[in-house]
Amino acid sequence: MPSNNSLNILIVNPYGIGDVLFSTPLIHTVKSMYPKAHVTYLIGSRTFEILKNNPNIDEILIYQRDYFKSLSFFQKGIYLKNILAPLR
Repeated sequence: MPSNNSLNILIVNPYGIGDVLFSTPLIHTVKSMYPKAHVTYLIGSRTFEILKNNPNIDEILIYQRDYFKSLSFFQKGIYLKNILAPLR
């Protein structure tokens, strides 16, 4: 396992408000176990307000679900690549 200093954790939950609310204990637990880890959370745009001030999240990536649905298969791949680009 990588050292706690170099650990990057991505939590993906592009679903609704209830799913995001139920995941908040997970975020707290992860940050408690790995306090120096960089925690990134990928969420749907409608749930951003719930997590924007969460001190256990270092970065929030936003997924625009309605826009994503309108894209072709190829465009969806590019869209996801662009969303995840900050993780490199």
